[in-house]
Amino acid sequence: MCLALAVSAGSWSYARHVAYRVTVDGVEAGVVASPAVVSQAIQAEAERRGFDPNRVVLVESVRTRPFHSLWRPHTLDAQEMAARLSGRLTFQLQAADLVIDGRRVLTLPDRQTAEAAVAKVRADYLAWIGAGREGVTVQSVEPMQKIEIRVRPVDPDTIVTDLDQAVALLERGTDKQDEHTVAKGETLWQIAQEHHLSPEEILAANPGLQPSLLQVGQKVNLVVPEPYITFRDTEIRVQKVSIPYATQTVKDPNLYPWQRVTRQAGQPGVKEVTTQIVREAGRIVSADVVSTAVIEPPVQAVVAVGTKAVPAASGTGVFVWPTSGGVITSPFGWRWGTLHPGVDIGVPIGTPVYAADSGTVVAAGWESGYGKRVIISHGRGLVTVYGHLSSIRVQAGQEVRRGQLIGLSGMTGHATGPHLHFEVRVNGAPVNPVKYLK
Repeated sequence: MCLALAVSAGSWSYARHVAYRVTVDGVEAGVVASPAVVSQAIQAEAERRGFDPNRVVLVESVRTRPFHSLWRPHTLDAQEMAARLSGRLTFQLQAADLVIDGRRVLTLPDRQTAEAAVAKVRADYLAWIGAGREGVTVQSVEPMQKIEIRVRPVDPDTIVTDLDQAVALLERGTDKQDEHTVAKGETLWQIAQEHHLSPEEILAANPGLQPSLLQVGQKVNLVVPEPYITFRDTEIRVQKVSIPYATQTVKDPNLYPWQRVTRQAGQPGVKEVTTQIVREAGRIVSADVVSTAVIEPPVQAVVAVGTKAVPAASGTGVFVWPTSGGVITSPFGWRWGTLHPGVDIGVPIGTPVYAADSGTVVAAGWESGYGKRVIISHGRGLVTVYGHLSSIRVQAGQEVRRGQLIGLSGMTGHATGPHLHFEVRVNGAPVNPVKYLK
């Protein structure tokens, strides 16, 4: 018996599963069901480290490769994948380098922050030069360096996130060693002002320096700030400047030579001066006057000087004792290293003082040292002086007779006690009064 076996033709259907192997720089890290799981894991790890997932850049190469399996492989979810990747990933952030004259000096979070830092340095400079104050117009402010902003992935630890800290660094810059040679008459304060430093900074750079003992030619060390960004600015400054007035002297025959009378008071004028000032790194390199306009012209003073002839004195040349009583307490001659040009007659305050001879009063008023004093011309070059008076009873230009009351004794001016200081001058030179007293 023959058995026939019937086999129907057909095809086998195999169940196929697709999964993805994850590698970090070629080293397998796990298997996931979808590449999206890896993206989620990387995002979660970035957030765990405090980074914005949209800004991070991976240093390592993370790849997913599909493979097929007859059996369903074990796959990791996003949380498990993140745990596998933790510690194996290095994140960088997109940030902005501030490049000055080709040198990278600072890294900021983004281009906008870098631009804000440069703008703040510029604003601080404008405030320092006084922009905005009355009469000052800043025409231009341009950085003296080439400033570039370059965006690139960087290590997050190198980014300066505080704007104020970034501005302070740009304004302070680096320090370079320098020195100043002391000139005649210079003080520590002047040296500090010249170099935009404080006296304390200079003292810190020069241990043992004695500010009061600076010597001409002495070398003073300076720690001079060298900012990363400096500016060249041009400003127009308008100032009102006083114009001094002139004095015209006119002769008046009705006044004696010692008399001066102001006929017209002088008044300073005012002019407006416009100056263009150019500064580089805060130091003035040029200052040119652009225009000058007189707003108020000065008013000339007019002073009359007397030319009236002094009446001929009727003096005899022999002088009477100039006070009521008294004795000489300090004679004419050298005293305490200086010439005592007269004699001191000791009398109480208020003792009458008389003209030693007839003549014309040429001065009556206060004079340093003498206090209240009277000067009388007696003709022929003879003049008498009466000092330290408490009261004056005559006036300049008045004619007096010998023995006439001209004042009262006192101790005004430089006097150690009440007395009359009495002088005799011949052609302007003091002589011993005793020779002329009767």
